[in-house]
Amino acid sequence: MHGQLQYDGQRLAGMWPLQQLRAVQKAGATMFGPVVNINTGKSCAWNMARALTFVKPCMAEARIPIHMNAGMGVGGVPMFVYPVVDAVCRAAKACVDILRLDGL
Repeated sequence: MHGQLQYDGQRLAGMWPLQQLRAVQKAGATMFGPVVNINTGKSCAWNMARALTFVKPCMAEARIPIHMNAGMGVGGVPMFVYPVVDAVCRAAKACVDILRLDGL
């Protein structure tokens, strides 16, 4: 069913964060929280860089606050029941310092 959801003639499943942002702003949202899932077979640094790379184009175009989703398995945070504090802090700091996010 998820692949059949559409907004304004565009399929929502499979959109990149920038495409999601455009749809969200067009819909009239007041805040956007992009989600970038991690690849569990890659390092923390690789996943963090991937998340930042996907969300960075949103920052240049956003007219609403961006509050990136960061947690177990998303936003560059490792997939553990209790993620290592160092990895969580590094992911959050990278999001704030590099992307200039409005929040997490």
